[in-house]
Amino acid sequence: MTDGTGRSGRGRKGAGVGDVVAVPASDGGYHFGVLLGEGAFGTAIGFVRGTFAAADWPPAEGAPEVRRHAVHTDKEAVRSGDWSVVAHDPALAARFPEPEIYHAAGADDDLLDLLADSDAPEVGGSGMGEAADGTTRQLDEAEAREIGLLDGSYEQTVLSEYVPAHLARLGL
Repeated sequence: MTDGTGRSGRGRKGAGVGDVVAVPASDGGYHFGVLLGEGAFGTAIGFVRGTFAAADWPPAEGAPEVRRHAVHTDKEAVRSGDWSVVAHDPALAARFPEPEIYHAAGADDDLLDLLADSDAPEVGGSGMGEAADGTTRQLDEAEAREIGLLDGSYEQTVLSEYVPAHLARLGL
């Protein structure tokens, strides 16, 4: 993962690792996410749980709980100004693990067959996590359920215009 410029996001259209974005929520409040990096899967954003009345970071309610699995999206909403960069908080970014995308058991078998790569990892019975550098790990059933692999609700990438609805479906 690369961190772009790494500068504070205030007053600019771009954003880098550690920048906190305020994403308008359907209830009129805001979701907060922190940029974790950019890679082959898009821009990884770690979101905190809940919506907040004001687009001020940190929220007056105190340090919110994080949802540990990143959402991968594009930066169009940041570029357009639909999402505001409201702070730079490397400590928040540090609360998240390295971003991964996830593969459900059986879902990518055809793709792996097409690649005909004998080194391609096998997706275990509960699924697999893949980091931007290609490192993979097998998931246990509890984590696969938390991610949404077992019920089919997980999406590898979400266009930024659909992120607010996606967050609502996740119960954030």
